[in-house]
Amino acid sequence: MTSKSILLSLLVFISPIAYSASFDCKKASTETEKMICSDKYLGYIDEDLGDVYKSLMATYSSLEKSQIVIEQKKWIKSRNSACVNVQECKKIYNVRISKLRKKLDEGVLLDTFTIDRKSCRATKNQETLIKCVNMKIYDLCEDAGGSWGKAQCGWIHGEIANRRSQGLNSEIKERINKNSSNTKEILLFESSILSWESYRDKHCEFTNTANFLDNFNGTNLSIAYCKRRLNEERVVELEKILSRSW
Repeated sequence: MTSKSILLSLLVFISPIAYSASFDCKKASTETEKMICSDKYLGYIDEDLGDVYKSLMATYSSLEKSQIVIEQKKWIKSRNSACVNVQECKKIYNVRISKLRKKLDEGVLLDTFTIDRKSCRATKNQETLIKCVNMKIYDLCEDAGGSWGKAQCGWIHGEIANRRSQGLNSEIKERINKNSSNTKEILLFESSILSWESYRDKHCEFTNTANFLDNFNGTNLSIAYCKRRLNEERVVELEKILSRSW
């Protein structure tokens, strides 16, 4: 290796590492921006904040967007003065990200609602997560590593199946009313719905108790997967009923 090559290698080795952020670190001008670019976690949460901010801007109306922009500019100004060190900066970012995520979750029922994969991964709001799965943007089961994540996976998919079964129940009742003058049939079907829901809840409660006696440490996980399995089986059953003609 030549002396020139050794010098270049040393320069690369001692150069500060620029981590990814929501802005171009090569153009970092303020001390705060340089701090963000020099810390891996700060770079990540700055990028995370940027993604949630973009989702907010895509979700809300022009008037609300203007207000969000004003608030963000004020926050950046206060951030630049308050980020005296990495630890304080992390706290400031986490508070801001939580506030923006809450605002994003509030918009989930709006007609203009749009969301990206990163925001889906960041939220804990059930309605948001259900919409993410239904829109095939993100399925939290992909990242369900620990017991809590697996339980969340079970709960969300169980609720999706439960809503699907409720919709099928309504369709079946409409079909019965349309094709039969016998009120006994509709009463019998409504009774079967209540009986099945009672069975599901009691069965899952029992199996969870049995698992607990075997030192199973994931109470919510057990119930979540039990209800998901039964709700999904119920959907298949109702779809078969609906496919028949009276």
